[in-house]
Amino acid sequence: MHWPWSVSGHLITLWWPPRAACRWPSGAICSRSLERVSTWLAVRLSWGSVSYHYGRHMNKSELIQAISEKADLNKAVAEKALNSLIEVISGELAKGETVALMGFGTFQVSERAARKGRNPQTGQEIDIAASRNPTFKPGKGLKDAVNS
Repeated sequence: MHWPWSVSGHLITLWWPPRAACRWPSGAICSRSLERVSTWLAVRLSWGSVSYHYGRHMNKSELIQAISEKADLNKAVAEKALNSLIEVISGELAKGETVALMGFGTFQVSERAARKGRNPQTGQEIDIAASRNPTFKPGKGLKDAVNS
């Protein structure tokens, strides 16, 4: 698990179990003890210069673990169910179909037309090909769950 923070343009990543690393804009990594980082962050918080960028992300293995616990299944069955769900949704979207899960949301494909773009480094005009992108529109039940 990790929680990234930005402090005056520097990215600080706090890890649990205790270990800490900071990454400077140059890409160099320096290590500090958790106590020093915690004290330093507490001081920065009191100055108001720390901003929280984004929260903890659940990865696929953690999602499988949560499904297996919630549905009282073993991990192998939960992984097979999740992989099947992903395959079915991906397959339907590849065919251009829409997948609607009432109360949760709708997966669909949006079409982007071909267009002209510009290379920001050279200023040269380029052609951007048409593309199909998967999109997700959350349903009322999901919105209510998130906002409660």
